[in-house]
Amino acid sequence: MRLNIYTIIFIILAIASNLISIFVFNQGILGYILAIVFLLAAGYSTKFTKSKDQNRPPKSE
Repeated sequence: MRLNIYTIIFIILAIASNLISIFVFNQGILGYILAIVFLLAAGYSTKFTKSKDQNRPPKSE
């Protein structure tokens, strides 16, 4: 699994939105919801790498 620039940005947005929502606006639920949304977006923007076994051709017997 590789993290690209969008994944890093979404993780930073999740942290920042959670802290701002809780400490500035005193809205804990909104902060948690925003953090979950940004972390889901970060999860979908990751790139999955193939393992070494998946790159090999199947064994023929």
